[in-house]
Amino acid sequence: MGKFRPYHFLFLLITCLAGPFSLMAQSSYFKFPITEEGIYKITSQQASQLGGDISQLRILGYQGSLPSELDSSFATLNEIPAMEINGELYFYASGPHFTQPDLEYHHHPYSDTLYYLIQTGLPPERQIETVGSNHQGEVNTLAYKLFTKKEETHNLLNSGRQWWGNRSLNGQLQNLFFNASTASHPIYYDFNLLGQSVGSSSYTFRLNDEEVEQLTFEAIPNSTYGIKGRTARSSGFHSINASTGVKASFLYQSSNPNGMGYIDYVTIGLPEVLSNQSTGIYHLLNSKQISAPAGKYTWSIEADGNIQNLESGLHPLISPKIALFDQNSVKAISSVQAADMQLNNEALDANLLIITVPLLQNQARRLAEHRSRQGIKANVVVLPAIYDAYGYGNRDIAAIRNFIAREYHQNGQLQHVLLMGKGTFDYKGVVGGRPNLIPTFTSKESLNPLATYSTDDYFAQLDFSSQNLQIGVGRLPAINVQEAVNMVDKLIAYDNVEKNSGEWQRKVLLFADDGDNHLHLNDSERHAAFLHENHPELVLDKLYLDNFEKDQKNNRYPAAAKNLIEKVREGVLLINFVGHGNEEVLTAEQVFHVSQLDNWPTQANLPILVTATCEFGRQDSPFLRSGAEQMLTRPGKGAIALLTTGRPVFSSSNYAINRAFLEAAFLKPYGENLTLGEIYKETKNTASTNQNNQSFSLIGDPSMRIALPELTASKPDLSIAERKVDTLSTFENTAIEALITDPLTGSHLTNFNGSFILSIYGQPESKETLGNIETATTYLDENQTLFRGVGKIENGVMKTEIMLPEVGEAGDILLKIFAHDETGESAFSADKLLIQNQGPPSTDSDGPKIRFSLFDSETHRSIIPSTQSPLFIYLEDESGIFISEKNPAWQPRLTLNRGSETVLAQQYRAKNNSYKTGVIATVLDNLIEGVNTLEFSAYDNHGNISTATLEFVVEGSRNLQILSQMIYPNPASSSTQFRLQHNRPGQDLSVEVKVYNLWGGEIFTYSKRYPHANAELDDLEWIFLHTKTKYPAKGTYIYKLELRSEADGTSDSKSGKLIIQ
Repeated sequence: MGKFRPYHFLFLLITCLAGPFSLMAQSSYFKFPITEEGIYKITSQQASQLGGDISQLRILGYQGSLPSELDSSFATLNEIPAMEINGELYFYASGPHFTQPDLEYHHHPYSDTLYYLIQTGLPPERQIETVGSNHQGEVNTLAYKLFTKKEETHNLLNSGRQWWGNRSLNGQLQNLFFNASTASHPIYYDFNLLGQSVGSSSYTFRLNDEEVEQLTFEAIPNSTYGIKGRTARSSGFHSINASTGVKASFLYQSSNPNGMGYIDYVTIGLPEVLSNQSTGIYHLLNSKQISAPAGKYTWSIEADGNIQNLESGLHPLISPKIALFDQNSVKAISSVQAADMQLNNEALDANLLIITVPLLQNQARRLAEHRSRQGIKANVVVLPAIYDAYGYGNRDIAAIRNFIAREYHQNGQLQHVLLMGKGTFDYKGVVGGRPNLIPTFTSKESLNPLATYSTDDYFAQLDFSSQNLQIGVGRLPAINVQEAVNMVDKLIAYDNVEKNSGEWQRKVLLFADDGDNHLHLNDSERHAAFLHENHPELVLDKLYLDNFEKDQKNNRYPAAAKNLIEKVREGVLLINFVGHGNEEVLTAEQVFHVSQLDNWPTQANLPILVTATCEFGRQDSPFLRSGAEQMLTRPGKGAIALLTTGRPVFSSSNYAINRAFLEAAFLKPYGENLTLGEIYKETKNTASTNQNNQSFSLIGDPSMRIALPELTASKPDLSIAERKVDTLSTFENTAIEALITDPLTGSHLTNFNGSFILSIYGQPESKETLGNIETATTYLDENQTLFRGVGKIENGVMKTEIMLPEVGEAGDILLKIFAHDETGESAFSADKLLIQNQGPPSTDSDGPKIRFSLFDSETHRSIIPSTQSPLFIYLEDESGIFISEKNPAWQPRLTLNRGSETVLAQQYRAKNNSYKTGVIATVLDNLIEGVNTLEFSAYDNHGNISTATLEFVVEGSRNLQILSQMIYPNPASSSTQFRLQHNRPGQDLSVEVKVYNLWGGEIFTYSKRYPHANAELDDLEWIFLHTKTKYPAKGTYIYKLELRSEADGTSDSKSGKLIIQ
């Protein structure tokens, strides 16, 4: 016997999944709504209108909501048993809400209307069979007709699928009325109640003002994360005089005056001895046999949907749930409409599925086209088509999961699912607010803050026996077209490597809260240690709150907040936050608040944000937009994607999933960067599967690749005086050479031409925090820079010269390279090298040569028009410039107007592939109108110092000025851009562009805000087709640029001519 081949099973699975749908092309499908449980029929006339015959119809559907768990039946359509009677087709439909034979009440969480399908062209396979009676005679059969009332008005945590109604304050009575009359037998009751009080409370239950029982509730804890209510369910029988109907009364009383009670549902069962006058759905609660009345159809309804027709006479009880009807008492279906079953007839063969709504379909297609250009097979599917084909026309999230599961199992190529559209916990639109466009999965739990959650992971759990994610899943939570445009624009700009590559691609910012016995800092340090050891090519920056001075009066860290924005403006690949937060802030001191996004820079190199905190990523609320949502939906700013939390979480679980993410994020298993979906899948499958795990979600596009450099550099060759060495020595002119290589093949990339930055770091140093709110602690600073230089790469070869200062003890140092070329490709690497303190005696006794340039790097101005100015300090020395922290007093320093010193070591770059010349590029802030003086000092590596002084004048800074402006192209035919320079860099400015014809008529206007504006504003574009109603004719026009300062309200304007041809 041959060996078992795994692909035989795969073929069998695909065949099984495809089989049930193979006949669909031969049929037509229609859907119709049901709002109440009962027996329904399709008339012969209706069948004819559908283009079929009663004998060639099938009813398809499911009782209530679809199964939440994935099983082998997910790919098949369930047929409803039916019976043809006198040329009409009869069937039982549960409706959205019904009581099971075991008396468990089922309330549809997603809809108050349940749709069923009609399939034409095929005879029914599941026909209702008739069961004969083996017993003659009759017995009185007592049955109960159940009536249920339920309100869905309150979700106590705004989370989960449990909704409550009929809220009662302390001492308040709720009366529910049921229209019926019976006196001969006890009625049946069943209800579920909730008590919410920090003291003991109770409900007193009465029927027609007769007390039946009292239910008591324990007090709930008076704490943020304590359970928010206690539940109690009761059922039984009670005899009353119900000749005028049934009144069920519930009196809530609480020892705490602020207590409240709620009713889940109330079911009243009215007794009736079955006869040929009986009609409806009944439950036989105390019977072991049934007497089917003559002249009626009696159907036994089982929990699995199986139905049997009982002939008149005695029968042993098959199911305690039955239906009695005659042909005249049955309603015909109505509101029949065509169903879209196309998704069942085609294989999408996609790597990426974008699921959206018709409103956002165009933007989904735009993103799909972008991914297709990257080689990703992307398809867009709209939600109504999924509901029809996989949910019988119903809004049911299991239908979305089942569709994804079929694509995954049948096609074998699906890797990612992107949900484009906001999802909320409010499936039925009870509370209003923002729309629930693409629903998310929510837990049943709605009372325990630590056990309730929403998650999109549900759509990626496609294995029959495991909760692991099989694909990546993420969401772009747009509520309108503009938000979708914003997010797609950002994703396309992020992938534009020609414009977007840079050193930011290797930077990771570890952002840690203070307090809690340094828990958050210590967790961040553990992350840093892992990254430093396993991914030394990354550059780690640390924003630890306890490193910054605290404004104790206002409980703020202003310098930390400023530093965060500066790091974002410089560009950073990943921000990893650990600490406290909520839906709008990170840290209690609000180092980040969503309102600050207005002042964040507009840029393409946006960070990925990981937040190991509480609720910052709560994207399922119809009431508010969480910080995570706003960071993603803001145009051109914020974040490109977030791994973030939607509910309260524990720090231990935060650390585990945060660590799992960092372990996965920077891997390159096939020589290329992973997608966010691959990282997310690995993260979730590695971390535990508890509720904290479920609270983390990916808000972003799972098919987006993290923007790490794709290429690498070979281990550098070292040489001294053209003699190869394997150890670096201090005070030696050392030549370094490395090749840019393909990480998968190791081949030298000779077509790589661009620039590089080479950095050499000494051993990490321990530093101490300030101890703002508790005892100071220590952390490691890995960025002990000994040398930093830039230069050109030609034909994939990096060559440079370095000289290192004394390093203290000999040992390992780290040499890092980052390079990028003219096409936007980038490379990075890190290598450990040995260093020793030896070299020839110094003959250098001269300090560095110093030259200044203000306002621009080409010329020096003695008069400038602004209180902020770029400053370029050019340095030259045969021994190189000292920048190491080993001797802080030797680091380059600047003093402005006799103020405090500023250390500029981090801003220094040796240049031109050499250590002998270099430049410091910095910005002078807070200059004064009039004469300003700066003093500067620098040491070379041998300790020789030079100082220099510069005096310059600020003139004309009190008013905002447009220093220059231009428009290009001019003449123009389809679009033109405006560019201007001004004297208020760093301030918040706004620009308004207006274009007029020669008669003074305004034909175009555009305005834009620039927080922390650059000195040059060059992204003002007029695309003529974007203003179709005022499309300009060929000719001459006048443009006006007006610039306004938010700080003092001053403004300036310039005008010119524009020729359109």
